Amino acid sequence: MNRAVLHALNYRKLYQPVLVSLGLPGATAWVLSVFALRDGWTPDRLAEGTNQQRYQTVIAQRILDVGYTIWPTDVTGADGDPYRTNPVHYDICVADHTLEVPTALSNRDGSTENARKAARASLAAHFEPVLALWSNPLEL
Repeated sequence: MNRAVLHALNYRKLYQPVLVSLGLPGATAWVLSVFALRDGWTPDRLAEGTNQQRYQTVIAQRILDVGYTIWPTDVTGADGDPYRTNPVHYDICVADHTLEVPTALSNRDGSTENARKAARASLAAHFEPVLALWSNPLEL
């Protein structure tokens, strides 16, 4: 959970072009990156070159049925090259621009570890409902 929250925190500002293209307000989005198992993209193929040892699945319709949106998105590396998994990469919008970064995470210099932990937990509450839809972890 902590990993998903910190990923969303670090990358939320990169979604303005996606929001503009979708006609949505704001300049940030809190997302959970996922991959579709389709068109020959198996869990093993998706995990190639990573240290992933487990994965979880969910039927996309379940995510949509509870009110989340799923966006097809492309990811590029630091070198500007597109990721090989772009054909099956999606983002689930967990929260929009109205979700603010807790002060303990935006001002790390003066925050205690307990304050940062509490701030991450407050953000995790937004991710828990969608993550609860996933299967138990499966081994690769």
